[in-house]
Amino acid sequence: MIEKKIEIVIITYNRHRYLKNTLSQLLKSPFLKCKLTILDNCSNDDTENVCNHFIQY
Repeated sequence: MIEKKIEIVIITYNRHRYLKNTLSQLLKSPFLKCKLTILDNCSNDDTENVCNHFIQY
């Protein structure tokens, strides 16, 4: 199974708008069930809220 072999890592800093789009696209991809790690580098924008929104998927 591909989801057990691949981990997607996204490194971001104050890019919540782009992160939202990226995560939305991942939901439509074959990588939906892969492990996803987001490193926010202490962003001080809405990055945390965007991540929390997508956590349920």
